[in-house]
Amino acid sequence: MINLFGKSWTFISKIIKNRTAKQIRLRYNNYINPNLKTLDFSKEEDIKIIRLYKVLSNQWTKYIQFLPGRSDKLIKRRYNKLLKNRFSIFVTQKQEKKY
Repeated sequence: MINLFGKSWTFISKIIKNRTAKQIRLRYNNYINPNLKTLDFSKEEDIKIIRLYKVLSNQWTKYIQFLPGRSDKLIKRRYNKLLKNRFSIFVTQKQEKKY
């Protein structure tokens, strides 16, 4: 549809019933956009995300300019996964020291 009508989200929402222009735009930008990278994050990207978090905090939309091809949702999800993995490693190490 984007090829036919461009990014006229309001017009497309009239064709696709039960979806608002905002829902269609977000879905396209976060999942369907062909310019998005779908490959795994590289180590360099992981390091960049962690460093950027110290400066930008949770302003995920600003990360896009430093990580082209990644949506703010993908970056946020990746950061949370990195944080979870780091925490689980810490808990495992702490438990090993007890025994």
